[in-house]
Parts: sequence; C-alpha cells; structure tokens
Amino acid sequence: MWLTAPLHTLLGRTFIIIATATSLLFLLTGIIPYQQQQQQQLLQQLHYFNTVEAGREGECIDYDQSENTITINYNTSFLDVVQTINDPDVIDNLVGREYILKANLEVDDGVTFEMTSSSSNGDGGLQYLKIAGENGIIVHGRILIDGVKITSWDTSSNDIVQQNSDGSIRRAYIQFDESEGSQIINSEFGYLGFQEIGRRGFDL
Repeated sequence: MWLTAPLHTLLGRTFIIIATATSLLFLLTGIIPYQQQQQQQLLQQLHYFNTVEAGREGECIDYDQSENTITINYNTSFLDVVQTINDPDVIDNLVGREYILKANLEVDDGVTFEMTSSSSNGDGGLQYLKIAGENGIIVHGRILIDGVKITSWDTSSNDIVQQNSDGSIRRAYIQFDESEGSQIINSEFGYLGFQEIGRRGFDL
C-alpha cells in the first residue's frame, strides 16, 4: 500500500493545508480592498486639506451661473479649470491651445493660479486666451502667466474688440485687486479694457 501514514493523519494534514490556504486567501482578499479604501481616504483628506488651506470649504473650482463667475479656491491651473467646468458655454476649447473664456474668472485670496503654455502632463497647456464680452480675470491671490497671449474677443464677429477714442466700449480686462504677488513672463496682452476704474485693460 502506498500510504505511509495513518489515514486520519493524512486527512488531518490535508485539512490543515486547506484551512491555511483558505485563511491566506481571506487575508489577501481582505488586504486589497482595505488598501484601496485607505488610498481613497487619503486622497479625500488631501482634497479637503487643499480646500481648507485656501481658507474656504466647499467647491475648489466653483461656477456661479447667476454671476457668470468662476471662482478659484485652491492652487490649480487653467487646464484643471477647463476640465472641471467642462462646458463650452463657459470655456470653449478652440483648435490647438486656444480657448474662449465666456465668464469672469476670480482667483481667491491666498491662492496661486497658473496660466502657462506648458503643462506637467504634456498636453501643451494654454497659448491664447480670448476673453469674450466684458468678462475679466480678477486676482486677489497670486497668478503666474507664462507664454500666454490674452485679448478681448467678440464671438459674433470672431475678432478682437476695438476701442473708440473715449474708451466707452465695454470689453475684457485683467485686474490685480490687492494681489499678493504675481509673475507675468513672455506673455502678450492686447485689446483689453475700457474707461472704468479697475477695468482699464491690465489694471493694477
């Protein structure tokens, strides 16, 4: 007979092996969801930290339809805003790296906002921002504008907005309202502003 040990001993060993394998499988299947849950909680904590760090709780990038204003409440970039808003009636992605901003964009106090022609994920960034109507970029915090052209834009004529001699034509503007320090590098601003304090083009 090929059995070299009593049957009950072999059965006992088999039971131990099966029990051990079942326990190990249970532990492994238990560890994977637990780790995923821990990662999700960590990401939620980081997201919450970024929001609170900016001094506000709630949405990090908020769009108020009644005011037609995008508010930036934490450190982020223009392309993050585009992806979050995801609405061509607010920000329209044209050919290449050109965008039309059809709302006000306000950078909160204590926040750093980046508008650059390059991006960390290699998608090319922002090259030309056309601001429609009399909307503006209002900066209370900090902004980095690097390698970007910004002008007014008339969506009906598909062209920049010319100004008259008395500056009464209302059009896009950039305003640094007690900004906390900003950088503008290798960039071009043109055809902005009208005769109103805070909206006279690139207004400091």
